[in-house]
Amino acid sequence: MDRSGLIELRKLFNYKEGDMAFGNFSGCFINTKKEIKGKFNEQFLKNDSTTIHKFLDIYRKVFSNDSVDVSFDEKDRKDGGFQYLADKLQGTELKNDAVNEILYEKIRDALPENNYVVTAVYGTYDIPVKTKDKLKIDDAGAEVLKYIVCSVCPVKTQQGSLGYLPEKDLIGENAQQLIIDKPVFGFMYPSFNDRAADTDNVLCFRSKELDISEGLFSHKAPDCVAPARKTSKPKKEVSVQETAHDGITISNGAKPAQKASDVPSLDTGSLNNDAHYVAERTINDDEEPRVKVAEPTKEEVISSQSRKNKRVRILGNTAGISKKKIDGIECYVIPVNEAELN
Repeated sequence: MDRSGLIELRKLFNYKEGDMAFGNFSGCFINTKKEIKGKFNEQFLKNDSTTIHKFLDIYRKVFSNDSVDVSFDEKDRKDGGFQYLADKLQGTELKNDAVNEILYEKIRDALPENNYVVTAVYGTYDIPVKTKDKLKIDDAGAEVLKYIVCSVCPVKTQQGSLGYLPEKDLIGENAQQLIIDKPVFGFMYPSFNDRAADTDNVLCFRSKELDISEGLFSHKAPDCVAPARKTSKPKKEVSVQETAHDGITISNGAKPAQKASDVPSLDTGSLNNDAHYVAERTINDDEEPRVKVAEPTKEEVISSQSRKNKRVRILGNTAGISKKKIDGIECYVIPVNEAELN
């Protein structure tokens, strides 16, 4: 059963008073001696709302994302096999105590020694017809899914303690209590695939604490395979080497510097920091300038003066820069057509 099917069926077990299609409800208690006790068979909706709500919480766990389909084989279909029994349970709508007893015995024989409560409920679902866009068609005839859901819950022992005893109107010791815990195993038959009953499969839920699928079915339930997650495309590895682009030396791994013709020139108002790129030169006396591309910041201003670390920021075309001595001072000359400096 796919995820959409699990979600669709899980919604059937949300408490909606007056809008729930459940029939018979049966079960028993299995003690550590593997004795079947406390059998019952009644209409599910005759219970009080609190009890109904709690059992719906239990059955909803059967439609876990970890639940998987178990396919039947010839051994399951023969008299005494699980599918043969499941067909009987579905056909009798859990109203036949003798058939229900066979289910309890099969589960009991597969369980380890402990206290458990086994319950099953019969339900129907008018499967709405949907378009490819998953829109319901109210006027279309719906197929009816008739199913049973069974759960196996361990029973925890709560030790007695001192408290108020209302029936005796005195303070005394409360009796030891047996409390039903969350389910550790369960199934739904038939499974629900392609939005229709699938009698060739049973949906099986099992926890890390208990898996009795191999004791009930002809083979163990398969492992749940989680759908693969989409991963981002692997980054391309770039070798680190220096390459010349129109006279400008850059390192691979960075974006190539734009050609001189693509960089805005200084006579286009670039001095107001409107340019898209700033060429940053690190100039040493004994080597040629090396340029890397960097994003401009608001604080960047054009200057022809050499700083302490001899770094000059130049906006626009970097061609034509020359090194000259003016009044005995080593200077770098930047040709411009028009500029305003503050």
